[in-house]
Amino acid sequence: MHFQNLFSDVERVIYRNNPLQSVICQLMFPPILSIESALPAAFQDKIRSDFPLFQAAAESDDIPLPPAIAELIPQDLRQVLIASDRRRYQFLSKDKNWTITLARDFVALQTRTYRRWEDFREHLEKMVHALISVYAPDSISRLGLRYQNAIDRNAMELANVPWRDLIAPQVLGPLGLPDYEPEIVEQNGVFSLSMNAAGDFIRVSHGLAHASESQDSDLVFLLDNDLFTSDEVPAEVNNVISRASEFNILNRNFFRWCILDPLHTAMGPEPAT
Repeated sequence: MHFQNLFSDVERVIYRNNPLQSVICQLMFPPILSIESALPAAFQDKIRSDFPLFQAAAESDDIPLPPAIAELIPQDLRQVLIASDRRRYQFLSKDKNWTITLARDFVALQTRTYRRWEDFREHLEKMVHALISVYAPDSISRLGLRYQNAIDRNAMELANVPWRDLIAPQVLGPLGLPDYEPEIVEQNGVFSLSMNAAGDFIRVSHGLAHASESQDSDLVFLLDNDLFTSDEVPAEVNNVISRASEFNILNRNFFRWCILDPLHTAMGPEPAT
């Protein structure tokens, strides 16, 4: 039985109280040295209307995500996002809420203000078109779509509601035990599932973390879903967007499987018209 048979299709909604901290789509491809050898002027021209700001990324071992989420990123993806041993270029929207990062072997689109798939897909299409038309990669060796959620009970006026009434037991672990929850100050888990026979997977990191770097900050529940393919994807815009859109639907069904009705209601679902 594959992933799509495990989780029921659910109605698409837009949450008023959106727990998403970040959404990232990353495409990896065989190294293209021309990306490093010259400034990506032609690439910039393709996306500049939506991403007018430019900067060459400084070498750093830091990942531009909340620390609690960054710690859950697996080492292979960490290296993709850091890429400290090679040149990277970043293109930002005017409000700096959207970022495209380009390196010799990957390109990634990230937003911290995700609202709906159509907005993300529009930016993704422009990024993929720019990559293919300017650099013509032979193929996409890894396509990944990552949703990073931080569920904050206080923000939704659920501070006194136990986690076991909000999060499904399959991802809750010991937090689901009434006698243990008040004493648990740290809990993290990881599992991966095969989504289908096409070589697609989801890797889920979940558990408690502080809402900020301060140890006195409130605890939130992290649900970090990385959907990716291990098989090559033809370097064609329609093909890439189609696969990413499939991942978006799979993530929707999976996320709803992870949360219980009281949390779903508290997040304020509205029909996605």
